[in-house]
Amino acid sequence: MHLRVLSGLSAKGIGRHMNNLKKENTVIGCILLALSVYYWHLTANLQFRQAAHRFGPDTLPYVFAGAMFVLSVLLIIEGYVKNTGPANAHPLGRQKFLRVALLFAVLIGYVLSVMYISYLIATPVVLAVLLYMGGSRKPLEIILTSGLVTAGVYILFTVVFRVRI
Repeated sequence: MHLRVLSGLSAKGIGRHMNNLKKENTVIGCILLALSVYYWHLTANLQFRQAAHRFGPDTLPYVFAGAMFVLSVLLIIEGYVKNTGPANAHPLGRQKFLRVALLFAVLIGYVLSVMYISYLIATPVVLAVLLYMGGSRKPLEIILTSGLVTAGVYILFTVVFRVRI
């Protein structure tokens, strides 16, 4: 729906389209808000709860539910507060669309590769690809960032959260 080319619309047409986007933001924000509350409720019923003062496998779902709640509220507020003047509508060009499609393919490939290869092999490779796609061209920067982020997340989950990866 948002991939329409808006360059041929008049300022009035763009303003009308932006009003529709604000309504969509509000509706989607309300749906996500309800889902975040439901997700929090499901998390509260997890069977492997740790002591109240310790991080455990149940901590991260609470973080996700809380973040989703806050972002949903912000989306709803944005739907109401955004100014009503004409916006700068930029069409999604072929090159940008291909970059988004490639990013999606890389992420799907990552999910599949983690299942079949391993986290410790797949993650640094995918991070290196994402850094390169993001514009980083320094090999040392890409290698260090990929390795350190992978090691940091691995240590966080295995030592702090005590989750087997």
